[in-house]
Amino acid sequence: MATLVLLRGLVREQGHWGTFPAQLQAAFPACHVVTPDIAGNGSRHLERSPSTIHNMMLDVRANLLNAGMAAPFHLIALSMGGMIAMEWVHCFPDEIGKSVLINSSARTLNPFWDRLRPGNYPGLLCICLGLMDVAAREQWIFRRTCKQASSALIDRWCNIARQHPVSQLNAVRQLFAAARFKPQAPAVPSVLHCITSAGDQLVHPRCTFRMSSAWHLPVHLHPTAGHDLPADDPAWLIQTLQSILPASCINPPCS
Repeated sequence: MATLVLLRGLVREQGHWGTFPAQLQAAFPACHVVTPDIAGNGSRHLERSPSTIHNMMLDVRANLLNAGMAAPFHLIALSMGGMIAMEWVHCFPDEIGKSVLINSSARTLNPFWDRLRPGNYPGLLCICLGLMDVAAREQWIFRRTCKQASSALIDRWCNIARQHPVSQLNAVRQLFAAARFKPQAPAVPSVLHCITSAGDQLVHPRCTFRMSSAWHLPVHLHPTAGHDLPADDPAWLIQTLQSILPASCINPPCS
């Protein structure tokens, strides 16, 4: 059975996927959906975050393999999670079936002002310096990543932050790792697919289109959603993934 691996972004954890993993599992019954946390986030918030994307990838991969998960892995990767996916494809291409990069970026392909749009600098600095309380921080993140209006979702994110607080040091280490990440061009470009959101206020959609152009990758554009596409329009994302992932993820092969 193939494994669908959901990889989240900066200071986010498996809880931030909400109901999306269950919806994905229903859409892809022939796969095993997993939502690993990177060290420093979620259930692993007391651990120290790696300071490089490469080491994040090795950490996530080792945990999955140690848990008995088997290739092929199909990676569904959002934002910084997309960087981890790119590194995994580069280092262990034989383990990857498809790798779907959602609103991600790369230093060698995109200028820093597109990778993190300038309007976000003051708020992100306040977060890294610990100048916002939990409610203010999660409300800021929600406004920058989602187009929908949902006080219930903000409340749930606040509860996650209180249950699994990410340390300032780990937040800085993750930001540092993402800022320095320089991916290699994929040896097998057909493995990679790109998805971007036209309404992304955090990472400019140009990042995805430059990546697509440089590496000759297919790209899918959501016309209105924000950076957190799985939260804004999970149905559209699942429908798009059904056009990307192999049919064997939906219908198991006959024995």
